[in-house]
Amino acid sequence: MAICIIYDTRRGSTAKIVEWIVEALRHSGCGAITSRVNQALPTDCDLVMIGAPIYYERPLGSVLRFLEL
Repeated sequence: MAICIIYDTRRGSTAKIVEWIVEALRHSGCGAITSRVNQALPTDCDLVMIGAPIYYERPLGSVLRFLEL
């Protein structure tokens, strides 16, 4: 199963958590691809995960804009 994790981070903590998730997925035998919201998006995925830090009870604005597309 190919899993794509699309995320954005402001201070780096979300990127670190994405690394941990990718490591766990690969350990369990799944393929994982990561992409920041401002990069080209992979198209060959069975599952898409979205990650964002929360500021003032809202996800990061760049992730919200990505989801509106």
